[in-house]
Amino acid sequence: MKKNVFVLAILLIFLFSCGPGGNKNHDKDMPAGTKMTIFGSALKYDPTVPVNNGEPVTLTFWTQVDQEIVYKSMLKDYMAIHPNVNIEMLSATFSEHFNKLQIALASGIGPDFFHVHNSYSGVLIPHMEPYPEEIFPYTALKKDFRQVPSHIINGNIYFIDTGLMTSCILYNKKHWEEAGLTEKDYPKTWDQLKLVAKKLTKFDAKGKMVRAGFNPNGIGWALFMAMNLQKGQRLFEVFDGKTPIINTARSRETLKYILDFYRGSRVTDIKFSWYNDSFGKGQSSMIYSWGWVVNWMQNYYPDIPFASFPLPSWTGNLPPAYDRNNGESSMGVSKYSDKKKQLVAFDIIKFFLASDQYLLDLDLRFGVAPSKRSLDDNEKIKNNEFIQTFTKTFDRTIWPGPFPGEFEQIQRDQLIDSIVLDYTGIDKAMANTEKLLTATMKQSSFTSLENQYPFINEFK
Repeated sequence: MKKNVFVLAILLIFLFSCGPGGNKNHDKDMPAGTKMTIFGSALKYDPTVPVNNGEPVTLTFWTQVDQEIVYKSMLKDYMAIHPNVNIEMLSATFSEHFNKLQIALASGIGPDFFHVHNSYSGVLIPHMEPYPEEIFPYTALKKDFRQVPSHIINGNIYFIDTGLMTSCILYNKKHWEEAGLTEKDYPKTWDQLKLVAKKLTKFDAKGKMVRAGFNPNGIGWALFMAMNLQKGQRLFEVFDGKTPIINTARSRETLKYILDFYRGSRVTDIKFSWYNDSFGKGQSSMIYSWGWVVNWMQNYYPDIPFASFPLPSWTGNLPPAYDRNNGESSMGVSKYSDKKKQLVAFDIIKFFLASDQYLLDLDLRFGVAPSKRSLDDNEKIKNNEFIQTFTKTFDRTIWPGPFPGEFEQIQRDQLIDSIVLDYTGIDKAMANTEKLLTATMKQSSFTSLENQYPFINEFK
């Protein structure tokens, strides 16, 4: 057993040492816009304070590709201010990053600090060092950032939100114009969305669908939860905040409605690729989407003209809630890293959080609303179409807390795919999903935060 662990550790070190390194030739000149003066709101950073006593130190940082451009700019500026610090960054896709990160940390190796996603917090936090109070005073974090109290775990903070997102509808502007649609045709209800989707759907001469008017493939599980929240159905039982609510009459009607996209209204096809990929290829005209897809589209399909409108509701009126919300997360620090390197890593995170510049860049790239309050009145935020779309419904969304990754996977496989792909009966699929989810959630540390929202009292 010890031999196998040792071999795994050596293999991981080899794999990650092959990745691209950081900037080893530090520029002597300060980066544009950077000043050697104290900056920040409540949380302040002093760039004149030496790091690691001015002695050379090298840290490893792992992130996902989508976040790379924001972090690369920030780390370059940090190293220019502190030329004794070298940061080697390795990027991978979302799944590759978190799969390798879990294996590495579980083996007691891996990076000194890393990009975090809250859906992996349950497996990552046991291997993370909490943010020191003397570096990140709680009162300062709470004053500067939203939802900080919800990130306290056993009295500690391991990461906070750097931007907040929820859902909307993205649409292909070219398809929209070809169908003779304008902004006046933005649907306010789900029934109206189906009618618009029918106008956008195309078939060839043999009746084969060649373009979906609305494609929920791969994200039907999230759409299902949004539609149920709009009906006033909680995600979890009140008595424990852990037991998922799936098998209900409301859920049955929601699933029938989603199934109709495929078999009744026929505005999508299960054979099409996932919503974001299909949208990027121009094979789908509208998708239910979260903020990160804005950045994904700009990176991988920059030639596709697209815009957004707020999520519809069942009646067109204000629902109990439109959907969930979630946040991009600040970096985490490995508890296995050398103590001196941990202090440098926390200094880097403080540099990142104290500055508005990098958080603004993240918000604009990902189309997410600011978590940092000092950015609320920023003109670039106010003029960003996607952020403004999200903010129209954001105050009527809830953050139930960090779902474990299995929560999403089980609903996708056992509920949506089972019904749409395997033709499983809705009642059977709901019962199976609720049973499996209940057992899974009981084994997790998750407890729903739904009760923190005053409008939850409207739920029945």
